Amino acid sequence: MPDLPKLTQILEYLFLKELVKGLKDKSFTVADAKKLAHTFLTIEPFASLDDAFKKMENFAKNNSKFESLKKYVYAYEEEQKTEAKIVKMKKLIRENKIDEALEVAKN
Repeated sequence: MPDLPKLTQILEYLFLKELVKGLKDKSFTVADAKKLAHTFLTIEPFASLDDAFKKMENFAKNNSKFESLKKYVYAYEEEQKTEAKIVKMKKLIRENKIDEALEVAKN
């Protein structure tokens, strides 16, 4: 199960990092940054991982500088799936069910 508060915290960090970068390289004005921050705050909280992905996808569609946020949610989802497999495999290996653990890895 995804840790939504952790995901939210990381997305906020990545958002702010892009905002700082945009202000430094002047690709955003202060007014742009303020509007983006307001928009970003309105999409939180996330009800689920899928909700976070959809919201970040929509946000990135309207603000291409933030494509990395959408990509992060996708990578986070993949990492969650991998972690779940590893937990299941560890349990099976401890039970000396090596073949079953390897089957989990393949699927």
